[in-house]
Amino acid sequence: MINQFSRLTPQEQELLLKAPALVSVLTACSYNEVNKAQKADAVKLSHLKTYTADPLLRDYYKEVEKEFKNQFEAIAGEYYPFDTQKEMSCGIKLTW
Repeated sequence: MINQFSRLTPQEQELLLKAPALVSVLTACSYNEVNKAQKADAVKLSHLKTYTADPLLRDYYKEVEKEFKNQFEAIAGEYYPFDTQKEMSCGIKLTW
């Protein structure tokens, strides 16, 4: 576990670890489908962040990367097809 997460509830920790996948799904999914190129870019970026992010965030991004692809696919599956209402629901998860 990331030391800075010790004061957070399990739900808050889960949300922080899922947030990059939620944002990526929102940006990669339009016109009722997953843009495969944007999905590939998101997966690649989740890896790049493990060594290009601010040193204070690298442990966080290492944790995010472990499940990023699986989370992306699960979230995309949950909100498919991507209409305006489902996109809003996905975005609301980020404000929880």
